[in-house]
Amino acid sequence: MLDVVFVLVCVFVTGQQSTVGERLCPSVCLCDTEAPPVCPHHLIQETYTGTETFAQGLKEQITGELKYDSFSGWKTSSLLYINISSSNIDSISEDALTNLSHIWYLNLSNNKISKIHPGTFRHNRDLWWLLLCRNSIADIDPSPFQNQTTLRHLDISGNKIRSLKADTFKYNRNLVWLSLANNMIADIDPSTFKYQDRLDHLDISGNGILSIKPDTFNFNRRLIWLSLAVNKISDIHNSTFQNQRALHNLDISDNKLTRIHPDTLQYNWYLQWLSVANNNIADIDQQTFRNQTELRHLDMTQNSVSMKPDMLYYNRKLTWLSLAKNNIDVGQPAVANQTTLQHLDLSRNRISVVNSSVCSTLTQLQTLILSDNQLTLFDSQYFSKCRNLQYLSLAGNNISAVDSETFRALEQLHQLDLSSNNIKELSLFYHLAGDRRAYRVSAPTYVNLAGNAIKSFKLVQQSRYENDMSAIKFELKFLDLTSNRLDSLNDMTATWLEQLGVIAKLTGNPWNCNCSALGEAWRKLKHKLTLNCTSPEHLSGRTWDVVGTWCPDRITAVESDTDNSNLNTLSVNDRKGSSYMKTILIVIGVVAGCILVAGAIVLVVLVKKLRDSSDVPQNDNVYGPGSSYEKAPTRPLMELDSTSVCETESIYETVT
Repeated sequence: MLDVVFVLVCVFVTGQQSTVGERLCPSVCLCDTEAPPVCPHHLIQETYTGTETFAQGLKEQITGELKYDSFSGWKTSSLLYINISSSNIDSISEDALTNLSHIWYLNLSNNKISKIHPGTFRHNRDLWWLLLCRNSIADIDPSPFQNQTTLRHLDISGNKIRSLKADTFKYNRNLVWLSLANNMIADIDPSTFKYQDRLDHLDISGNGILSIKPDTFNFNRRLIWLSLAVNKISDIHNSTFQNQRALHNLDISDNKLTRIHPDTLQYNWYLQWLSVANNNIADIDQQTFRNQTELRHLDMTQNSVSMKPDMLYYNRKLTWLSLAKNNIDVGQPAVANQTTLQHLDLSRNRISVVNSSVCSTLTQLQTLILSDNQLTLFDSQYFSKCRNLQYLSLAGNNISAVDSETFRALEQLHQLDLSSNNIKELSLFYHLAGDRRAYRVSAPTYVNLAGNAIKSFKLVQQSRYENDMSAIKFELKFLDLTSNRLDSLNDMTATWLEQLGVIAKLTGNPWNCNCSALGEAWRKLKHKLTLNCTSPEHLSGRTWDVVGTWCPDRITAVESDTDNSNLNTLSVNDRKGSSYMKTILIVIGVVAGCILVAGAIVLVVLVKKLRDSSDVPQNDNVYGPGSSYEKAPTRPLMELDSTSVCETESIYETVT
């Protein structure tokens, strides 16, 4: 109804114009028939209809005190809307708003106002909406609001108010929405809200209220939304809410309650949202919520509840339930009848065993939180019937083993948190495009495995196209494997990491920077990741880029074989690779030796032939067959002609 009224007011504002001839004159302008309108353009933001609001320019003009002359000189008699929040206003003079007689919306929030004078709003009788939140107001007197008989919405939250007089809102009988949250109020007089019989929203949270008198809300029969959260209330009388038959939302969280009387909520039949979180309630009677058959949201976080089998027997429309941080030691609390439940939080309890029948009845469950309990093992079929599960948290337990089939049937699962356990090995199924439904395979997009003891992590393919690497479609987008015991990455994990848009956290693992462990992964991911080596010892502390220089033979071989569809066949361990290299070097050495010997023989023969065929002069007295020996004549070296020298040089050049 309030929204409809707001729209009607906006329509009225749009039409609130004075005409000069056929021209529209914005209400804050001065207009004359013989001259164009004179408007403070730096103060006004005009829409296409001519409707105006005071804009940032007014905020810049005000310094400290909001005074009468802040609006003087302008035709403000028909101005309906002013927002001067966050303007560093520290005070308002009593006559500052005198000329704003028709204003219905005034926003003075987030300033430094410490006091409201009794006559501040005496001329603003049409106010519907007044925001004074987030100031420094310490005291509220009834006088400032005595003329606001039409006031619908009043927000005084976030101030320093310590007390309220019984007649503070005596004249505001049309109030529908009231917030006194986040002040310093310690006590509420039972007559404070006596005249607000139309009130449907009341927020008095975040104060220091010690108790609520049973008749405090007796006259607020139309209340739909009530918050008493973050106070110091230790007990609520069972008749406190007896007249709130229309109540939909009730928040009594963050108090000091130790019990809820079985009859406290007996008349709140239409209650849909209830929070009793962060109290010290040890016991909930099975009759406490017997009349809340319309309840959708129930928060009992951080109490000392141990659960009773029929505690929630009548609440069969629950969709959101939190029993976190209680004293529950059985993994099947009293939720068997909640077939519509979508969110269940059982974290931070003492649960060591989970009963698989929970998923048999909670077929609509989308979020299940079992983190920070004492779980060690669970059956692989436990979650198989939670077909609509989208978020599952098992973090902070002592789980040491997870069967690869455990999450396989959860086709809707998007987030899986197994962090801070003692898991040593894990395999997750992935699928090829179009095959997930055929194989009923889960497709989590977010997986957290940080803080485990995982030595082996695998993405396992489940498809009839097991060798078709090009058809792989990973739905996994985020993987956290920090602080585990991984020393290598298998080829399929590296293939996933190589895809665009995926994020992986792999720090805090003892990576082994040898060829067989990280060679293939480095080749695919060197541009995307940087891992730090722990072993071999001589590479400890260095980045995994050393793989590229430590194993050049393997890396080159893998990169050159582009036609091989199965990259796993190219994996060679370091020892075999080293022996293979030694064999190649020996063969090359032998072949090179043979070539050198053959070359030497050829050279000797060639020299001999050249010498035999050269034209050297002979002497008849030289020893020959059938003749006697005589010494051949000799010539000095300098008498050799140039031809002989050239020939000699020619021979040596040829041989060389």
